[in-house]
Order: sequence, then C-alpha cells, then structure tokens
Amino acid sequence: MRHILFVCTANQIRSPLAAASFRKLVEQRNQASEWLVDSAGTWADEGFPMVESAKLVGLKLGLPGLAEHRSKPVSQKLLEQAAIVLVMETNHKEALRAEFPAFAAKIYLMSELAPGPQYDIPDPGTGAARTDDVAKEIDMILRRGFDRLETLAKASANKSE
Repeated sequence: MRHILFVCTANQIRSPLAAASFRKLVEQRNQASEWLVDSAGTWADEGFPMVESAKLVGLKLGLPGLAEHRSKPVSQKLLEQAAIVLVMETNHKEALRAEFPAFAAKIYLMSELAPGPQYDIPDPGTGAARTDDVAKEIDMILRRGFDRLETLAKASANKSE
C-alpha cells in the first residue's frame, strides 16, 4: 500500500480538501485499497475540524470524509510512513526539508505533479468562493498529475524497501 501525505499550514482547508479529492479520485479508478491517504499541517494544532466554508465546498463537490477530519501537525512519524508528501506552498516544502532533511527526497510542491510552471496553491482564507476555486485547482492538479504521482510514490516505496 502506498501512503500519501498532503500538507498545508493549519490542516483545516487545503490539505484535507486535497486528501478528500485524492480519495475520491482513487475510488473512481478502483484503487482505493492501494492507497493510504492522510493530511497534516506545518503549523497545525491538534484536533480542529475543517473550516466550515471549506467543508461545505467539499461536500458540494462530493468529497468523502470531511466531517470526520481533525487537524494534526506534521511529525517525523507521518513523514516516515509516507511514500510521498505533497505540500501546497514553496515555504512548506522548504520548512519540511529543513526540519526533516532525511525525508527531503519525497517532499514535492503539489503543482510539480502537473505539466507547466510550479506555483503555490494559495490559502483561500474562510471565503467560500475562493475555497471553491482552490478545491477545483487541487482536483485538476491531482487528475492531470496522477500518473506522475503514482510513479513518484512507487519509486519512493522501492527506495524504502
């Protein structure tokens, strides 16, 4: 089983939306049993639910598991378990690589999956309209970059065996 970890700042909007989007995608591809999907935050406090506007946007998009989500900080254990770590912003990538250099090779900016220039997925704040745009952007990246993501996860899993 391949383990993927999505990371944002507070683990209350982008990374749980990305995790739920990815769960939906692998379910559609009949690969749900092949993936363990998780999310965390670089500055997250333990146990908070998703921001309500983000949860509503995710529900509107048919994303699974949003009501059960509780925030958690990134930890060494989570990074050890993950085959690949996808972060939303360049500063997340730099911070994790600096704090956990042993895992640097498996930490990627989410936009690195899709063809084209790399860019940050901005924090939408609590506005539903901006959150809707961010959720759709995340879904598009995951769909366009799924093959690359699968390749990266397999390569990472092979290195750790």
